[in-house]
Amino acid sequence: MPAFFLNTPRLLLAILVALLMVGCTEPVSMSNYEQIESGMTEARVYDILGEPDSADSIDLGGFSGTLATWESRDAVITLQIFNGEVWGKQYATKQATN
Repeated sequence: MPAFFLNTPRLLLAILVALLMVGCTEPVSMSNYEQIESGMTEARVYDILGEPDSADSIDLGGFSGTLATWESRDAVITLQIFNGEVWGKQYATKQATN
């Protein structure tokens, strides 16, 4: 049997592991935070960060606002969204507790 066929299961396993690792990347990261820009749509933010861990919204006579927060073990991203667009953002690292 050719060597290619003997190595195929290992190659497929390596590809599967690589794909799983890409799918498990932490959305709350500085690189994702830097992708968020003022004026970006809320839908695009959710494409990058996923659904927020918490969100407080208010609607007043045609105006809407949301304060959305994404948290990881090490950091927090907070966005102010006004009428479906990013107006402000903040990235904070969490302090280690002993």
